[in-house]
Amino acid sequence: MAGRKKKVLVPIFRDLIIIMKGITDLMLGQIQIKCPLCGSWKVSPNGTRPRKGRRIEAFICRNKKCKN
Repeated sequence: MAGRKKKVLVPIFRDLIIIMKGITDLMLGQIQIKCPLCGSWKVSPNGTRPRKGRRIEAFICRNKKCKN
């Protein structure tokens, strides 16, 4: 079969940090990234996007029924 091999989707976890102005930064733990439209855990990285003078990670939903 020609073409690229299919990538195995692995869960993506990121730190959840609360920033209180003038007090401290609190790290609450790690959360799993999911699609905001369908709620599926089948997401994969999709590069970065410029936001407010810095780069933010972007993700794409791999659920076939999702329109995202």
